[in-house]
Amino acid sequence: MAPRYRCAGEAELVIPGRGLQYRGKIADLSTAGCFIETECRLERGTLAEIRMEFEGVPLRVAAYLLVRRPNGLGFRFGQLTPRKVEQIEGLIAELREIRGAGEGCARR
Repeated sequence: MAPRYRCAGEAELVIPGRGLQYRGKIADLSTAGCFIETECRLERGTLAEIRMEFEGVPLRVAAYLLVRRPNGLGFRFGQLTPRKVEQIEGLIAELREIRGAGEGCARR
């Protein structure tokens, strides 16, 4: 299991084929998935396109809903290209560096 890092970033969930879009905030991020604080209530297993932005850097990934909690949703990323993995690792490293004083990405 990949370590998760607490983060602060905007997210948009798009449900393909349904025309549904939801907004939320990224609570944590790893190379395997993320947790999004949102009020939407999707069913476990739902496929979503997650559009994220950290420090002005956009990222889009396909993910499956694994966990529903009162404060949000936990997603596992689908098959990631090596480039997407590199982008996510870069975002985690950048956020750790930028917010090294305890403000941003902290390992959970």
